[in-house]
Amino acid sequence: MGYYVTQVKFTEQIDTNKGVKEKVFKHEYLVEAVSVTDAEKSVHEILADSAIDFEVVSVKSSRIIEVINNG
Repeated sequence: MGYYVTQVKFTEQIDTNKGVKEKVFKHEYLVEAVSVTDAEKSVHEILADSAIDFEVVSVKSSRIIEVINNG
């Protein structure tokens, strides 16, 4: 297992006085997975119920070797 940085593009439709406007924003997620394909699949599963349209635009291996959670 390793960590992968996935970049996800969200596209939201916003009503304005001049009609509907698309708002696009990107977020990065750190995913623990066995491969790039597995990381992308995990993101799709987690965000499947999202009310906003999304697209995984990139997945790359991370140099992070461990996440320390003290909470």
